[in-house]
Amino acid sequence: MSSLTDLEDPPDTEAGWKLDPTGVGVWRWWNGEKWVAEVAGEAPERKSFKDRFDDMPVWGQFGIPIALVLIIFLQYVRWTSDTPLDFVWWLLPP
Repeated sequence: MSSLTDLEDPPDTEAGWKLDPTGVGVWRWWNGEKWVAEVAGEAPERKSFKDRFDDMPVWGQFGIPIALVLIIFLQYVRWTSDTPLDFVWWLLPP
């Protein structure tokens, strides 16, 4: 969206503070006809991947990397010609 005029009107078109559809602030003023530049409240802080990963339970912090390594290993084994693990082929999607 290039400007405030491109934003959709709020469901309640009465003038007042409405949730900011751009995410710049928490609230944005709707004058009854269009959005204006006035915002109120600080937008929620966006967490980085590391912060979200640190917030995960311990089982997820260890389980997800282990699962990814296992999936990569099984895909590698599947595509090698002389694999000793032929029995796991039926576990993998085609």
